[in-house]
Amino acid sequence: MQDIQMTPRKLQSIMNSSQPIPIFDIRENWERELAYIPNSVHIPLSNIQDMLEELPKDRYFAVVCHHGIRSLKTVLWLRQHGFEACNLIGGINSWSEEIDPSVPKY
Repeated sequence: MQDIQMTPRKLQSIMNSSQPIPIFDIRENWERELAYIPNSVHIPLSNIQDMLEELPKDRYFAVVCHHGIRSLKTVLWLRQHGFEACNLIGGINSWSEEIDPSVPKY
């Protein structure tokens, strides 16, 4: 089983590789409108249960929220349902601080 958490630098490295992983952004619509990681897919947390059939069970993927708390809880839940998911440590806030300062902080 893959790591349950990933640093922003590790995720950036994977995203720049020949085998990038999907990133699912579980924040609310208003949060997504403020800031997002390019190429991430928006699936609000309130919709995640309804979207299980659309999530890849055969691929490792990352889940992101604002500070990494909601996404960690979601990753733990997804893993209980057979998914290979990981949490972006510190969420989009850490992504903005460590990787891409053009992503607004809020």
